[in-house]
Amino acid sequence: MSYLLLGRNAVELDERLLALRQQLDASGFSTSTLDVQNSSPEELKVAMQAAPFFGGNRVVILRNPLAPAKRGAGSDEDEPGEEAAGRVSWAELSNLCAAAPASTTLVVRHDAALSDGHFLVKFVRKLGWTVLRFDLAANAQLEPWVHARLEQAARPLSLAVSPDAARALIRRLYPTIPSPTAFHDPAEYDRFLKWNAVDVDARLIVTEIDKLACAAEQVIDPDLIQALVADRGGYRAFALNEQLFSGQTARALLELHDVLDTGEPAQRVVALVASELSAAIAARQTAAFGLTAVATAAALTEGRLRQLAPKSSALNAGGFVAAAEALRRADVSEKTGRGSDMQQAIIPLVAEMAEALKPRQRRG
Repeated sequence: MSYLLLGRNAVELDERLLALRQQLDASGFSTSTLDVQNSSPEELKVAMQAAPFFGGNRVVILRNPLAPAKRGAGSDEDEPGEEAAGRVSWAELSNLCAAAPASTTLVVRHDAALSDGHFLVKFVRKLGWTVLRFDLAANAQLEPWVHARLEQAARPLSLAVSPDAARALIRRLYPTIPSPTAFHDPAEYDRFLKWNAVDVDARLIVTEIDKLACAAEQVIDPDLIQALVADRGGYRAFALNEQLFSGQTARALLELHDVLDTGEPAQRVVALVASELSAAIAARQTAAFGLTAVATAAALTEGRLRQLAPKSSALNAGGFVAAAEALRRADVSEKTGRGSDMQQAIIPLVAEMAEALKPRQRRG
């Protein structure tokens, strides 16, 4: 029995791969690991066809079986023909896998999500392999997963985990992911996140959880999380928001230059700016609907709304509309591939938003 392990949850991929290695070849003497994109067909063939030590089975682990998809390529259901999988074409790789002897167990690891219609998934199912998926995304399942990992880390140390710890950790690491409570319909929440994608790093989350478990005395709670987990919103990105929302175009562009120089992805900076714009728009509604009601509907703290209220009231409604429209155009342009990517589009976007958000002039 051979296996295809795929998905974006690197932590569970690591754990399952380790478990399979222990199950199939505990000694490790009959296991070979190869990176397909950095191997030759002959190297792969030798590893797959080699006889195992002391009889039994041989285990060959193949990482990165596919080359990155080319922009503008067809759907993932298309057969790739001679498209390269690193130094090995798909035709060569598939033939090698199909010809592997019964004494060789193949474990192919692909660190990305693939649909059931993808040619790799269809190929291994045709050979009778087991397909194991380990997905992790910014959706309704993220919070339960984080809570389960917190409980797993806390249990051996006899620690308690507060019910709101997982949400607090997510907000600290990924401040642009809204709370599910802000949406009445879970499907609406998933649709929002699908079109406002946030890459979730399982290894980062688990590393922070391990740190919290080591530091906690009795309980892992939001106070401990705030004290120990760095806010990945980024101090410079928040400084950018201050300049942008005060309409200081030149200063905002200088701050943007410094933010991008730190290696912060343009998409993440735009997401933080969009989050601030949404919060500022919500803050303008507190006078009409009340602080508590708006905080609940917008999934924001009352403290943040109080902080934003003076700033948002100084801005004109037309500026909010123009800024939101600029964000929408940039987002659509990138997702449809009709314009520059966000790394290039972010500079004119920030300039346009800062101009739109200049505070209205006071009349004498």
